[in-house]
Amino acid sequence: MKRPAVVLALILLALHLPLAARAQSVRGRAMQPPDTTGIPGVLVFLVDSAGGVAARALTNERGEYRIAAPRAGVYRMQTLRIGYQPGAFAAVELLGSPDITIERHLALTSLPLSLDTVHVQARARCAPYEGSSTIASAWQQARTALTAADLTQSDRALHATVTRIWRALDGTTRRVKDETSAELSDFVTKPWGTVSTDSLHQLGYVYRRPDSSTVYYAPDVEALLSDGFVQDHCFRFASGRDPALLGVAFEPRSDRKETPEIAGTVWLDRQSAQLRSMDYRYVNLTPLLEREAADVARRSGAGGELSFVRMANGGWAISRWEIRVPVLARRLYPGTGIPGDESRLEYYVVEQRAEAGLLTRVISGSDTLWRAKPERTSVNGRP
Repeated sequence: MKRPAVVLALILLALHLPLAARAQSVRGRAMQPPDTTGIPGVLVFLVDSAGGVAARALTNERGEYRIAAPRAGVYRMQTLRIGYQPGAFAAVELLGSPDITIERHLALTSLPLSLDTVHVQARARCAPYEGSSTIASAWQQARTALTAADLTQSDRALHATVTRIWRALDGTTRRVKDETSAELSDFVTKPWGTVSTDSLHQLGYVYRRPDSSTVYYAPDVEALLSDGFVQDHCFRFASGRDPALLGVAFEPRSDRKETPEIAGTVWLDRQSAQLRSMDYRYVNLTPLLEREAADVARRSGAGGELSFVRMANGGWAISRWEIRVPVLARRLYPGTGIPGDESRLEYYVVEQRAEAGLLTRVISGSDTLWRAKPERTSVNGRP
């Protein structure tokens, strides 16, 4: 019996920021008065006159930052710090002299942003992002950590060790039939291939190739950070088994029912507002698959997880990730000849394929920023 092919495609895109400065730079330290100690892990932005982010940086373990403008002009400076209200600062004028650096220390706000007062309604309606200031605030906390993770992964001074795992599971029992793993150690890189956010908007997260193989894409950092993601999805608060976590659940808007999409939940710590994890599943598969096949794929648990960790220098990293997809086939059930019991074709899961990764160590020079004991990543459920 010929089995349809399935492809696991994990994606993580790079931010397309300027590669070289053509104007002055700004450097300084982020502090919270009256303490002059620097604060690590603060996002610093240069915002141009049109309101767009022209450049961004992440403060290091000493709270220091250096940010270069792509061109001369007047820029507003803004900061984002997990667990606190955003910071806005006086504008700075940067000239076309890349050899000159302006010093600007940033006194951050001490106004905390707690999610502990959010009450989850059992039958909350999934609302547009711009329709709820509370949800927007919670999602901004998640975006802050995601942006920091993206900048951290662009830091070529960091060296990471990652265990990659590939598994094939029985379609009925989900027992592991085959497993391959490899430990990789290199400068921090983005572990997945690339696809544009425009493509995700137009084609969705699953598509069929001309050879009938099915390609599943996982949500990546840039997709989650994009304006397109919040425009294509609606949001609501959710609760889980851990009362210390607050979920921001998302699903595709009603006008995207014909586009293969993802639905899931981003989990934040209620007290600190720090991003913990995200789980997702594939939805709206009937445009690509027959309805019965789409139902079988949905019941198989097609989807995955991402887990996040904050490192000693204030940077963020994806500590674990996984994607699971089914390989489907059809089989003929002959009828008995009795009226109402005709022959029929039914879809079933031949096997389930999973690809996972576990970050085990990140070092910078002689300093260990993150270390975790190697362990097997869960294949059936959240890690």
